[in-house]
Amino acid sequence: MKTVSPATVLIVDDKPANQALLSRILREHNHILLADSAPAALEILRRQPVDLVLTDVLMGGMSGLALLRRIREVDDWRHIGVVLISSMADNDTIAQGFYTGANDFISRPINPTILRARVDAQIASKRLRDEREQVIRRLEQTQATQARLMKMALHDLRHPMTNIRIAGDMLDEYIAAHPDSRPILQSLVESVDNMGEIFEDFVSALSINGQTFHPETLNVQRVVDTVFLQYYFAATKKHITLEQAAITGTVYADATRLEQALGNLLSNAIKYSPPDSVVRVCASHHDGQVTISVADEGAGVPANERDQLFTEFGSLSTQPTGDESSVGLGLWIVKQVIEAMGGQVGAEFPPEGGSVFRVSLPAEG
Repeated sequence: MKTVSPATVLIVDDKPANQALLSRILREHNHILLADSAPAALEILRRQPVDLVLTDVLMGGMSGLALLRRIREVDDWRHIGVVLISSMADNDTIAQGFYTGANDFISRPINPTILRARVDAQIASKRLRDEREQVIRRLEQTQATQARLMKMALHDLRHPMTNIRIAGDMLDEYIAAHPDSRPILQSLVESVDNMGEIFEDFVSALSINGQTFHPETLNVQRVVDTVFLQYYFAATKKHITLEQAAITGTVYADATRLEQALGNLLSNAIKYSPPDSVVRVCASHHDGQVTISVADEGAGVPANERDQLFTEFGSLSTQPTGDESSVGLGLWIVKQVIEAMGGQVGAEFPPEGGSVFRVSLPAEG
C-alpha cells in the first residue's frame, strides 16, 4: 500500500488567533508553516517547497491578493495551490481573487469540516498535477534517449553503406568480364540505394523538430534545375522522362530545405510512375504565392486514403512500380519543411489519372 506523505501547508495571516485556529484544524494530516505577512511567506517559498498556501485577503502591508499575484509570476510556484480566506465575501472580492489565479475562496467564519475537505481537494489536485508532470518528464527523457540512440545508429550506418557502394563500383569492372554476375551486382546496388533512401528519410525526420533555417531569395528555376540533376539517374533507370513546364517566380526560403522538399516530391513521382511515362514540374506566380507542382502518370491515390497523405508513416495501398522502398515519411517531411517556411502543401488527382502534388510559398518581390 502506497504511503502518502503529509502535505506542506503555508498559512499566511497577520493575526495570531487566526493562525492558531487554522493550524488546529489542519495539523492532523499536514505539515504546517506559519507566516505573519506576505513578505515572510515569500521568503518561506524561496527556501522550501510548499503544496498549498492559505492566505488572508486583508493584511497590513502587502495584501493576500498581492501575494497571490507574486506567486503566479514565478514559474516554480505556479503549480502551488492558493486558497484565499476573508470575511469580505462580496462577489467583487471573490471574482478578483479567481481572476488573479486563486484556486479557491473560503469565507469566515470558518467551518472546520468544509475547510478540511476543500484543502484536501486542492492538495489532491496538486499531487495529481505533479504526478502528471513527472510522467511527462520521464516520457520526454525516454524520447530524447531514443532519438539520441537513433542518431548514433544512423551516423554509424553511413560508413558501411558508403563502403558497400564503393565495393559495388570496384566490382563493376570485374562484372564486365563475367556478364552472368551482373544481376547480382544490380540487386546489390538497388538494395543499397533503397537503404540510402530509408536512411535519409529517418535522418530528415529526426532533425525536423530541431531544424534551423537560413532563408534567402531563391530563383525557383535554379532550385528545380538542381533537383532535376539529383534525380535524373533514378528517372533514367526506369525510362521515365523528366519535363519542365513554365517555371517562374522567386521565393524567400532556405535553399537546402526547399530542395529537400521538392526532391521528396520528385522522388515519389518517380517511384510511383510506370516505365516510359512522364513526370512534369511547373511553377507559377499568382496572388503573392509561388506554387510548384509535380505531376506524374501513376495510379494515383484512392479517395478513401487521401486523408493519410502528408501524415507521419501514412500507409497507402498504392505501391512503387519498381520495388523501391517507402517508409511513409517523405510527404510528412515535405509538409513539416514547407509549413515551417510559411507555405502550404496539397495534392490533386485528375479524373484522367495520375497525381499532382504541390507546394506553395510566399513570393519574394
